[in-house]
Amino acid sequence: MTRTKSTTIAAVLLLVLSLLNAVTEIPNLASGTATGPDQAPFAAAVFSFTLNVVGVFAAYGLWQNMRWGKILALVVLALNIFYTLLPVIFAPVPMKIIGLVAIALYVFIISLVLRSTDKPIEASA
Repeated sequence: MTRTKSTTIAAVLLLVLSLLNAVTEIPNLASGTATGPDQAPFAAAVFSFTLNVVGVFAAYGLWQNMRWGKILALVVLALNIFYTLLPVIFAPVPMKIIGLVAIALYVFIISLVLRSTDKPIEASA
């Protein structure tokens, strides 16, 4: 199995971001409903958690250099960008900065997934 360096980096970044986002959604899922004005609705927490769990599977597909993994990763990353646009539009300034950094990371990972000009690296057994 061979995969490019950019695919390897994209898989690792997607895995780390997906796991980090899924873990940060657990308190929102545990609280049930939104208790304050700064908290997202429960449906948004469920959507984000589910999207990030699917992101873990997409990272596995990228790591295995499967075509479905690339397609799933692109879909997950695009949905994450749209989901992150809400804080950029409606949240206070610190959250806007965090949202813009997250969007930049998602766009960077998309560019790594779509890049295919690297030399493939051999995976060790």
